[in-house]
Amino acid sequence: MTIFKSKIDSTKKSAEFEKVLVHKTLKTGKTLSIMNTVNMTENDKDFYGKYENEVLSITRIRRLSVLRFLPKLIIEFPELEKNKKFNVKLGLFTFLLSIILCLALLANVYELLSTSRLTNDLITVLGFIGIFFVLIYIEFFIYKQKLNNY
Repeated sequence: MTIFKSKIDSTKKSAEFEKVLVHKTLKTGKTLSIMNTVNMTENDKDFYGKYENEVLSITRIRRLSVLRFLPKLIIEFPELEKNKKFNVKLGLFTFLLSIILCLALLANVYELLSTSRLTNDLITVLGFIGIFFVLIYIEFFIYKQKLNNY
């Protein structure tokens, strides 16, 4: 499930960008949405990547275990050789967390409509949703910054 699409602002041509990106990607055969991406080894790779059906999918290698708490995003490049547009998907745990937050919001809105009382639970759920979106934005900003540096 693609949540949004974007484009890289790198000054390099698509073929050059693809070459650098493939060089900075550690190839894996595992499913990116469920694999552990914390890697403490020192190497020059920035991403885990997988080619599947002519689509390059990457996820960021997290060097610090503190970064494990940021939501996992998977970036897909469907036509990397033609342009630098990409799709962004959520990892499995991040997707499940977003479903749980949406269900909690729906339950609280239903309670608000049925009892006509504003409870602290609704404010708490809205706070968690706000924090979740801020963390997704931070993770996306880290991706964009790394990709634009290539």
